[in-house]
Amino acid sequence: MRVLHLMEYYAAVGGLERGVHMICDILEEAGHACAAVFSHAGEGERPARRPAHYVPELAELHGSLAIASLQRVLEKEQPDVVLIHEFLEPEILEWVVARYPSIRYVWGFKLMCPGGRRMWEEPGEVCSRKVGYLCQAVAYREHCMPRDPRQGLPLIARTMRLAEIHRARSEMVVPSEFMKRLLIREQFDPDRVHCLPLCTVLPPAQNLTASQDPHLIFCAARLRHEKGVHLLVEAMETLPHARLVIAGDGPERPSLEAHVRREGLAGRVTFAGWIGSSEVARYMAQAAIVVVPSIWPEPFGMVGIEAMAYGRPVVAFDVGGISEWLVPGETGALVPPADVAGLRQSLAQLMDNQETAAQMGRKGRAVVEQRFTAEAYRDALLPVLSRARDARRAV
Repeated sequence: MRVLHLMEYYAAVGGLERGVHMICDILEEAGHACAAVFSHAGEGERPARRPAHYVPELAELHGSLAIASLQRVLEKEQPDVVLIHEFLEPEILEWVVARYPSIRYVWGFKLMCPGGRRMWEEPGEVCSRKVGYLCQAVAYREHCMPRDPRQGLPLIARTMRLAEIHRARSEMVVPSEFMKRLLIREQFDPDRVHCLPLCTVLPPAQNLTASQDPHLIFCAARLRHEKGVHLLVEAMETLPHARLVIAGDGPERPSLEAHVRREGLAGRVTFAGWIGSSEVARYMAQAAIVVVPSIWPEPFGMVGIEAMAYGRPVVAFDVGGISEWLVPGETGALVPPADVAGLRQSLAQLMDNQETAAQMGRKGRAVVEQRFTAEAYRDALLPVLSRARDARRAV
């Protein structure tokens, strides 16, 4: 089968992009051909082992010229199925799904929330509304999207149009039951919403060793408010023996670095910046604990199962789909959203009880081996691809 991935960014800059590359690897190892077409160059690692078409017209232009550029790629690649990842141009999407079997990967909330975060200004408070024009009134109070109707109303209209395009024609893939429930609330057909939990690469078991520093904490995240790294830094203020390495970049980095200097944490908190996957793996192998401090409703939280694959306990706020892979007391600790005191307490307990932390790490590794392997993902994905292809052929 020939599969074309349509997306905004192709370079490995975050969990979504790394997830796409992993999906391509899985399909190619199973004998299928993958190619990608993307609209933004981005930064970071860009695999050269498969065809990748940079088509800036998809982002910069609309109408016939952008569609013509995309059509040339489609005619060259001849895909059996188009997998659509976080691409948000309705006119182009409508053209694609009308002509090719399509699967929409739902990595976030852009099909059900005009603001894209599904979270109000109050940290950790998740919006439960269905998308609609009343979102504009809510935005005026909650600051969850543009308050100016001249900006907000077109954004709402686009969100609803995107959902309708896929509701009518696409199979939907989500990474968690949490996300599936949200789509069903937006009137997507439950039979066409497929829950495929993400997977990760398992490092060889013989290479796994206990951390040499029981006080070393690692966090990999984009430095944006909803990722909650500021709360992790706050927790560090009263963990005098802990050391924290933060991998990632983003608009909050200057304020986080200023906070670290102001509170005298510069010797214990290190900002590694954006690093590649091999460097992330190195830090996970060295750390004693990995933290996922997100306060927005994480659709899945891929970094968590990556940490578990390295035999590391995970501490996370109980948001979104995280509880579907983190078992409190067994593979780590779940903390109420935005609860800094609870986060601090959970970290202190694991640092003070190394054997408990090690047991959680071993249990986490076993969970990944059972549930989150490439083989498990392949076996779940291939029937969805076949269903999309065969359903369109039957029309």
